[in-house]
Amino acid sequence: MKINQLNSIKLIKDLFKDIKKNEKELDKSISEFDKEWNLWEKKQKKKWNPKKKTS
Repeated sequence: MKINQLNSIKLIKDLFKDIKKNEKELDKSISEFDKEWNLWEKKQKKKWNPKKKTS
């Protein structure tokens, strides 16, 4: 019983390590997506709001 509990605890710790690692990778992906989205938004604004020429 004791060995089984220790193995379970180790598995849970490993699981949490994996979750932390995945969380960091997700954060990185989300921030990359945000950068791309912001660039895209800027391009759209330029497309639809061209600067008016003054005469």
